[in-house]
Amino acid sequence: MKLPDAWRKGVVAVVGLGKSGVAATRLLVREGVRVYASDSTDHPYAGAAAESLRALPGVDVDLGRHDLAKIRAAAGVVVSPGVPPDAPPLAAARDAGIEIVSELDLGFRAIAAAGETHCIAITGTNGKTTTTPETSAVPSPTSRSRSPPIGIAGSVSRCRHFSCTTARTSRLKSAF
Repeated sequence: MKLPDAWRKGVVAVVGLGKSGVAATRLLVREGVRVYASDSTDHPYAGAAAESLRALPGVDVDLGRHDLAKIRAAAGVVVSPGVPPDAPPLAAARDAGIEIVSELDLGFRAIAAAGETHCIAITGTNGKTTTTPETSAVPSPTSRSRSPPIGIAGSVSRCRHFSCTTARTSRLKSAF
């Protein structure tokens, strides 16, 4: 994966340890990056996640707080979508001139490193679980008869409205 050289030589801070923050930490570790991961809360998911992350080599974890000194010294910061832009750890990173990227950006870097890939990002408050499988079923505009393999990444659960999804997908396919 293409990461800044400084990230490979230093420590990257991951701010927010929900499911995507944990996944970002694991991805960085897999790439040989040392990580300082923190979350301002100590909710049950973060506690269980923290234990699994502490077992990984090169990972330092804080729950219930962010060590702003570690964040100011980081080579980069990966931020979870649930962290407000004016949160103290992000303000500390900005004041120190540290690059801040979203988990989504980190994910796109990983996808791009896998080769020539086209991505569709589906975001928002409602409808992602239904829209994502529909979109993945649409054939490639460059090859109507044989589409390249399509992968779905992210926190997508099984669609609860499969029959509805099948009908909508048929209409989407006819649009190409």
